[in-house]
Amino acid sequence: MTLPPEERGRTRVGENVVARVAARAATEVDHASGLDQRVIRLGSGHDRDAKAAASVTGDVAVLRLHIAVDYPSPVCQVADAVRRHVTRRVHGLTGLRVEHVDVDVDRFTREQS
Repeated sequence: MTLPPEERGRTRVGENVVARVAARAATEVDHASGLDQRVIRLGSGHDRDAKAAASVTGDVAVLRLHIAVDYPSPVCQVADAVRRHVTRRVHGLTGLRVEHVDVDVDRFTREQS
């Protein structure tokens, strides 16, 4: 007999894992990238992850991201797209409800062709 999920145990996703998922997801958005090219490669062409911090309480995550935006992209639109995408990806991959995402745009970069 199979037990219901709530009786099988608990899964906890660490804050560092949530932050890493968020950082990677931020770089999946057009015109957004990380700040440092020296970050370890994760594959599929992403060689610069964003910097991220996560706070997890129960099943709720709060995130802060530091990204670069391609010049001359509209900063607010890129930040909004990052916020929406990161929220979906973190929830989809971790099951956590993302309550808040702060996006700090710390630099412009040249658009890569």
